[in-house]
Amino acid sequence: MKRTLCFLVWALLAISSFSLVSCNDDDENEKNEKNSLVGVWVSEESIPQYDEDEQKVTANAIVYFQFSEDGSFLEKDVITKIRDGYTYTETSTYGRWMAHGNTLKISYSFEDIEDPRLYLDEIEFTYNIVNKKLILTVQTINNEVRDEHKTFTFVRGQMP
Repeated sequence: MKRTLCFLVWALLAISSFSLVSCNDDDENEKNEKNSLVGVWVSEESIPQYDEDEQKVTANAIVYFQFSEDGSFLEKDVITKIRDGYTYTETSTYGRWMAHGNTLKISYSFEDIEDPRLYLDEIEFTYNIVNKKLILTVQTINNEVRDEHKTFTFVRGQMP
């Protein structure tokens, strides 16, 4: 009887240690995913800005993304107008972000909205960090699958 009880205690300890380890790994992976994105990322090259119909390039921009640990998001664009040749900085959007696996979701809002909980756009990217570069590929915009998957590359940087 004593031997059977001892065996059961060891078996329970072995099983519980596996379950504790597996829970901890999930939490650690999610934390590492978030930590790898936190900070400021700067577009490696100028990104074309299109008109309302997405037909004509009206300007080019260097894009700055700031991902905060609390899930908030800020984007600044340094825009160069093609015709006029001048540069200005615009804080264009802010919102929330969430990463899981290789999927990054950004919910955008705009400065002139009274209630920042009313997000206007949601973009889903696949992302990878390769050689210290963040590679984003657009998958959906407002839950609409994109036929053309645009890819952008970012490096670590600072806000202007």
